[in-house]
Amino acid sequence: MKDEVKFSNFAETGQYVVSFDLDTFIRLFVNHRPVYGIGKPHIEKAFDTFLAGDKSLLSETLIAKMMRDGD
Repeated sequence: MKDEVKFSNFAETGQYVVSFDLDTFIRLFVNHRPVYGIGKPHIEKAFDTFLAGDKSLLSETLIAKMMRDGD
């Protein structure tokens, strides 16, 4: 999935993608998550863990955390 984003514009621009917006993150999540077995409670628990209690997360902060912690 990381390579899909990294090389998504390479043919047109010759450059790698090094950052992306929240819409791209959501599109990737929806398209690459398992179809069965993960529901809203699982997603909420994952975000609670990821946010560590900070419920007022800005999209820029989320993206920064994903770039730093996510893989």
